[in-house]
This record gives sequence, C-alpha cells and structure tokens, in this order.
Amino acid sequence: MWEGISLELNNEIFETEQWVKYALSNNKLDGMLDKYVNTFRLLIEEIKNEPYIGEEEKTDLYRYEKYNLGILYSPVEIDNKIYIILHNASHLETQKEHWKNILKSTNIEFEHNLDSISKVSYRTYPKWTVSDDELWFAIEKSAEMSNLSLTTEQSEFLRKFKFPQYINGQAGSGKSTMLYYLFANVFYFKKADLIDGNIMFLTENESLLSDTKKNVWDLLTNNPEFKLDDMESKEGIDNYFNSFKNFLLNMLTENDLDKFKEKKYLNFSLFKTLYETSKLPKYIIKKYSAEEVWFTIITSCYAN
Repeated sequence: MWEGISLELNNEIFETEQWVKYALSNNKLDGMLDKYVNTFRLLIEEIKNEPYIGEEEKTDLYRYEKYNLGILYSPVEIDNKIYIILHNASHLETQKEHWKNILKSTNIEFEHNLDSISKVSYRTYPKWTVSDDELWFAIEKSAEMSNLSLTTEQSEFLRKFKFPQYINGQAGSGKSTMLYYLFANVFYFKKADLIDGNIMFLTENESLLSDTKKNVWDLLTNNPEFKLDDMESKEGIDNYFNSFKNFLLNMLTENDLDKFKEKKYLNFSLFKTLYETSKLPKYIIKKYSAEEVWFTIITSCYAN
C-alpha cells in the first residue's frame, strides 16, 4: 500500500540569486541573452567535469573564461563529492563593465556543508540537467519556483515524508514550497499508477488556487525530478485542483445548491471591508481588529 513519498533531491549545481537575475535578464549590458544560453551551458559542462579548471580569484571563488564568456563559480567538496555554486557570469566583449564589477564585488561566504551552500543559493538541480540543452534553457529562463534551493531540513522533510502530516511555520518559512513539491511528487506517483483513487489539492480561495496550479505545473515541467514522458497539458491537470468552497459545493445536490447563492458568500476580504465601515462604535473597531473578530466567529461556528 502506498503510504507516502521519498523524494531524493540529489542536486549538485547551485545558483545564487545574482546568477538567477543575470540568467533571467535579456539586457545586452548585464543579462544572459538567449543566443548565448547554450554556450554558457557548454562552459558549465566543462566545469562540472573538471571543477578546478578555472583561475582562483579568492578563496573558494574561481573564474573560467572561454568562448568569449566568463563564469564566476565555486567548486565545493563535501564528503568526497564536488558541488558547484554558480555566482555570476558575463559576455566578455559586450559586458566588460559588468564582468569587472562582479569580479570586484562578489564575496559570498559559506561553510563547506550542504545546508550552508543551500542558504546562499536560490536555485539548484542535478548535474545531468546541464547535458540536456532544452531542459537547462527552460530552467535558466523560468521565473517560477521550479528549482528552488531547499535547506537540508526541508530536503530531509521531503525524503522522509509520510501521510498524514501537518505543516506549520511563520510567513515566508517555505510552507507553500513544501506543499508544491509534495503535490508534484504525489501527481508523479499517480501518473505512474502507484496511487489508486483520486488526488486533490485544495486551497482556501480562488486566488491561491491560480498560484498553486501555476507553481505545481512549473515543477512538473521544469524540475528534473518530475519529468514524465506522457505529461498532460496544463489544462489537463485542472481537475486535480479545487478551492475548498467549490469542492464542498460540488458535493451538493441541485436542490441543496440553490440554498448557497454566490452573492451571499462572505469571505474575509469582504467581511473586513464591511466591519471597518460599519456603524459599530469606533473604539470597538479599534480595540478588536477584523482579523480577531473573524477568527472568533468562525472558531465559534466550528465549535458548535
């Protein structure tokens, strides 16, 4: 019986935020023009095969120049395995000032362990990805979150994940990212006929639903861990996503559905507007925020 996932993220190439910004930009002065993407890939192929091929600029910082292009990178040995951190790059002829500036200013400090290099990186993927020109181009030019660099704790969480699970954390702690990875992996197992029955990703509202579908689709199409030969179209995966409200409404009969008119639906955004513009005394509105009142009401409803 299928109980959970075991997602091994064997990533060996890491990209800093500065590299990602350069790769995404098509600016002639400080961006990776589309026509040079494959040539940069060839340089990285050489670097991954011979990590210390470049000239050392500073401790752990190397410069490799070839084909009129330059790459600033760090080869990092951890447990007898070499990882590559890509810091920045430049076209040596048309982006001389950019190359000069990054050689002077790049000074990223990190310890020689996976958690440390993950924290200074923005994007990561396996070495073999570089050998696939179409896939690597898609990764470099994707502004989505398909190959985000995960911390050691997050990677371990995905590797040992078992259902059911409760994910908690502060805003910006990566909860949504974990959910996207998890569902992409569940979808992968589903398409491989390793899961019986239906799967569903439920969100609180329609706005979250749109973002969720976009991010999971990007994972499925651009992250090497989830490559499928018979991938459905983007529209084809819509049936696997729903908002919690619509999920419940779809379970009702036509007679019952008539009792739940859309114009009577009250979400928090509308409640907050009505509450703050209501005829309640101003001192009440000031003392009890809309968030606090909303939470109290819905908690009481669930309790009853």
